[in-house]
Amino acid sequence: TFSNGATLHVLAAPDAANITSYAAPAEYGGQGATYVLATAAAVGTGGGSGTGGGGAGGGGTIVPCFCSGTRLANEVGQVAVERVRAGDRLRLARGGLARVVWVGHREISCDRHPRPHDVWPVRVRAGAVAPRVPVRDLLLSPDHAIAVAGALIPVRHLINGASIAQEPRARARYHHIELERHDLLLAEGLAAESYLDTGNRAAFAGGGPALDLHPDFARRIWAASGCAPLVERGAALAQARRVLLRRAAQLGHRRTADPGLRLLADGRARPLETDGGVWQARLPEGTREVRLCSRVWVPAHMRAGEQDTRALGVALGRLWLDGREAALDSPALVRGWHAPEPVGRWTDGEAVLLLPGVRTLSFALAMVGDYWRGVEGRRRVRATA
Repeated sequence: TFSNGATLHVLAAPDAANITSYAAPAEYGGQGATYVLATAAAVGTGGGSGTGGGGAGGGGTIVPCFCSGTRLANEVGQVAVERVRAGDRLRLARGGLARVVWVGHREISCDRHPRPHDVWPVRVRAGAVAPRVPVRDLLLSPDHAIAVAGALIPVRHLINGASIAQEPRARARYHHIELERHDLLLAEGLAAESYLDTGNRAAFAGGGPALDLHPDFARRIWAASGCAPLVERGAALAQARRVLLRRAAQLGHRRTADPGLRLLADGRARPLETDGGVWQARLPEGTREVRLCSRVWVPAHMRAGEQDTRALGVALGRLWLDGREAALDSPALVRGWHAPEPVGRWTDGEAVLLLPGVRTLSFALAMVGDYWRGVEGRRRVRATA
């Protein structure tokens, strides 16, 4: 509900179905307030850091954001990010202090965003980078760059699903700290960048007269004003991922090649038997929908040099329905399937088949993945593209 006299500026005139509704928070209200409704086509739906794909979504930006509750090092110890004010002095990772010139915040409706994984926070678990680095769990926006193995890298490129993982949620409150120049702060003991103004200051409360529903994450001036080169691909990124994967193992995260296969017939678990590499399930009469569930892995999370960010379950090599072989592009495979490949067809961890009248389902696996032990099912693993 907008207050009396408020102005609504629409960025484009698309079909009404493409406009996202927005109820402005009271703290942004007031007579003469301006609000911007962004359409899906105008909010950086490419997402991701940098200007290219890089395996994590292309065409997006760098907007460094700390979640509420993050502690930053200051002159006397630690201060919660939401308590920082312009004029405060914060400690830098390279030593010394720097003055805060601007603070901003924004509330993101992640569940309304056209690409919610571009705004879900990323949790860097305590000790994920090194012993006591960070000293406790740290929540950042996906494009927030941190220092790992001598490189400055957006945290979305460092997600491994174990020690660094994305957290789906309906809303996220982000805070932005700008210094006199772009630099590295100490957030929970981890070197993390300050805010760099790339022309999107109006996307934040207190940053200007307009507030975007889904702020545009376009990166424009990093190369000219960033405190260090930004690493998004190549050997330096692969080395940082290797460091983090080794550290995850030291923290007790274990891998397994067991996909943990489960089969549901109309929502009820059915036993799976295997003989000579062929899996088989007998289906009750009247079964319509079958779900093949498994652990999930993301190649780019598990292998330092990999760029594939798909969430994968298992790859079927062959499929039989009541003893008759079916093609892997059969229309019976309705949801939860990646496109067929020469090696077979991957599920996403929860693949659906519509099999009215079928009494016996058999299949052979072409490949399994490299899974984190204890991470079960598609909804627990999120790809980054």
